[in-house]
Amino acid sequence: MNKDIASLSKNYLKNFPETYKNSSNVNNYLKKHSENIEKNIKDKFLELSLDNNFAIYANGGFGRQEMFPNSDIDLSIIDIGQAKNFNDLENFISFMWDQGYKVGHSVRSISDIKNISKKDLKEFTSYLTRRPIISNQDIDKRITKILSRLWTRNDFY
Repeated sequence: MNKDIASLSKNYLKNFPETYKNSSNVNNYLKKHSENIEKNIKDKFLELSLDNNFAIYANGGFGRQEMFPNSDIDLSIIDIGQAKNFNDLENFISFMWDQGYKVGHSVRSISDIKNISKKDLKEFTSYLTRRPIISNQDIDKRITKILSRLWTRNDFY
């Protein structure tokens, strides 16, 4: 694990119980921890030029910027249709694990999102609550448009 990240994580875990007792500080504390993780994700993603072929979204607690101790980092990586080589993406995920992060991730095309979300309500709601880390408005609009057409009120209830 990177020494700076290890130090940050150690201090975070050490101070968390006391911070948790003061509820007014908890949300800020969780958000700050999420922001630190997000900065590391962005830096490495851009360093590997993955933004040319992929968009990356945060889901779950990380997406809500509520990173509790020992929470995993849920990432949804969207292949925007140009990737031919996934080596750098593998390097990115390996980097995250090497830093000591517990990463849960998926790599999907927009077509995959449509097909999976049509069959699985949990996946559907996961994409509804996504938070872009690195993306563009066109990709985000395409995902929103696909999701808005999948489940009607009658299907949902």
